[in-house]
Amino acid sequence: MKYKILAGSLTAHPNNDGTHLDNYLKNKQKIAKNICEGLALHDQICIPIQDYLTACGLISILGEKNTISLLEFDQIRFLRSRHQLTFLKARHLPKDIGLSSPIEPHPWSSPNDESIALALSELEKRIQIKNRKLLERLLLQQTDSIDIHDCLKEIKKNTFKTFRHTSVASKPINNFLGDTPTGHVQATTLGNDPLDVNNPIKVIIGLATVFYETHLLNKYNCSSSSSTVDFNNLIGLTTPLCIPSKSENLWAITELHKIPDLGEIILQDNDYCQKVIEITRSSNATQFREWFHNNKNLSAKEIQQEFVCLMDKEPWFKSSIGSVICWGTVTLAGAVYGPLAGIPLGLANKLLGMVNGQSPKYFISELKKAVTHKQ
Repeated sequence: MKYKILAGSLTAHPNNDGTHLDNYLKNKQKIAKNICEGLALHDQICIPIQDYLTACGLISILGEKNTISLLEFDQIRFLRSRHQLTFLKARHLPKDIGLSSPIEPHPWSSPNDESIALALSELEKRIQIKNRKLLERLLLQQTDSIDIHDCLKEIKKNTFKTFRHTSVASKPINNFLGDTPTGHVQATTLGNDPLDVNNPIKVIIGLATVFYETHLLNKYNCSSSSSTVDFNNLIGLTTPLCIPSKSENLWAITELHKIPDLGEIILQDNDYCQKVIEITRSSNATQFREWFHNNKNLSAKEIQQEFVCLMDKEPWFKSSIGSVICWGTVTLAGAVYGPLAGIPLGLANKLLGMVNGQSPKYFISELKKAVTHKQ
């Protein structure tokens, strides 16, 4: 995999009341758009999870068939820890970052196979699953187990070091604890709600999550990330920890060609969702990703200009004269060599492929054609 994204933005973070799947589905428009972005710009989407309700959310949003397709073609992979980062604080104890996990059996803490079964059973209360056994096998196959203990010490160190430079570091944390009885510890985890940047406790756990994602990004050699936490909102900090995916540049290109919101379209039409997935596997998509990441330092306006220049360039073999030369060579090879055309036929196939053409611009053309056909 040349281009991978660590997609923390696609994670359904567990909460104590077990409503994180519902909260996840409330954001399905954003989730769908993030999936389209990840598929267009990357060969694989790596999603950090604690349980498989994130996978259930994707099945609900994309449909069972499309989710199976993404798993089978290795376009989605799950990075699973059986623990969750937690901010711990009591009124008379120092603040700390620890790990929490409920007692088994629970989707959050059980072994992978059991967690998958529990999550799919929860999903079956909502929708019918036609290929449960296949989903169980694919989800298990597409999971890497993560031991968060391995990086916890470094996460703590970097979190509190960075927190001291935020504008909320001077606020008394005890003022944000609420009514915590003496001797009781408050545990705060990250949810799917927008981060409260005025609450130092939320900022600390947000920073810890970003540093955990940074650890995974480096471990899995991801070229970019879409973090759970909007780092720019952690006020007082200007240096990003992860590598942003430059999604605004992708949407600047689709806007240039009047392609509507892909996320909205795949929510409305399961068949179009399958078409988008197929297009992102094409050789033209590979060419587009190569070109896009080579121009990742450009602004949205600059990459629009570069793409316009790209559209104006036509390879010689796509011109009318070039096509005649290619087809003529193929025809001549067949006439001269006949049944002994083993070697020339390799050349012929290559030339035929050239006539069909491969270019970054054709990926966008394929997307636009699919939208036009739908309309």
